[in-house]
Amino acid sequence: MSSKTSDVVAVNCHEYETQYFGFSSRGFINFYYNEFISAWAQVVEDVLMPSILQGEQHDKSAVKNLRDKLLNRLFQHGKLDLILKKAQEHAVKYIFKVPTCVTLPSDRLNLELQHYDEQELLAKIERYRKEILEMRLSLNI
Repeated sequence: MSSKTSDVVAVNCHEYETQYFGFSSRGFINFYYNEFISAWAQVVEDVLMPSILQGEQHDKSAVKNLRDKLLNRLFQHGKLDLILKKAQEHAVKYIFKVPTCVTLPSDRLNLELQHYDEQELLAKIERYRKEILEMRLSLNI
C-alpha cells in the first residue's frame, strides 16, 4: 500500500483507534465544533447584541438580520470547517494514533500461534465429507 493510500485509510478508516478509545476522532472534533458554535451563539446573544442595541428601539427584522449575520460570520468562506478538518487530521495522526506495539485485549488471542493437529483436521474433513454425502443421499440430491 502506498503512503498516500495509507494516509487516506488512516484518516477515513480509524476503526482501531475508535475501538481502542471508545470514540472516534470525528466524534471528538464534532463535540468541540458544537460547543464552539453554542458558545459563539451565547456570546452573540448575551454580549454583542445588548452592547450594540443598548436600550434603543430597533426594527425586529433588522435585529434578527444582524443576529443572523453575526452567527453566520463564523461560517464565512468555510474557515471554521477548514480549521476543524485540519484539527481532525491532526487528532487522527498525532493524538489518537494507537502505536503499532499496542494490542487491544480482544485481539491478543490473534497474537498467539494456534496449534492444530493435521491428522485431526483431516479426520474432521473426512467426517464432514461423509456427512454431506449421507445428507445428499437422504435428500436425493
